Amino acid sequence: MGPAFALNEVRQRLLRSLLGSGDVGRSAAGTGTSQPGGPPPEEAPVELAVITANEINDRHGTGVLLQRILRQRAAVFSIRSRNDYGSQQLGDGQALVPQRGAARSEWFRRVLMVLGRRAVRQALCVPYLPDEAASAIAIQAAYGARLAVWIMDDQNVAVEGM
Repeated sequence: MGPAFALNEVRQRLLRSLLGSGDVGRSAAGTGTSQPGGPPPEEAPVELAVITANEINDRHGTGVLLQRILRQRAAVFSIRSRNDYGSQQLGDGQALVPQRGAARSEWFRRVLMVLGRRAVRQALCVPYLPDEAASAIAIQAAYGARLAVWIMDDQNVAVEGM
């Protein structure tokens, strides 16, 4: 049994335990917004999951830059840890997934509740808080997504007490 098979089996078991029995794999087409604790989405595969601290919009520099870079991408799902700027403007789907203080198993539960049975091909994490790293780790491990991390702000490595 190779590592890819083992990863798929773990993902399937996690999804079955959280979302119930049934076919766990690629799901029917559709788009929408998900919230933790809400019904699991039965939606199209995600080409790119973007994990950020805040909403991606034109009210702050990170949001503006990500919109410019990713606006031509299809099948984008945006995940954020906080709501500070009012509205989400990027993605075919989006969710608020705070991870603050959660155990590792809870990271997975929260991410799986939001993304459900979708396939996730790639993930881009722009971390400002530990929450984003937690969500990105869970997405990469649960879905086998290729993960890129973009340290956009030097405050992540240069602030005292971090």
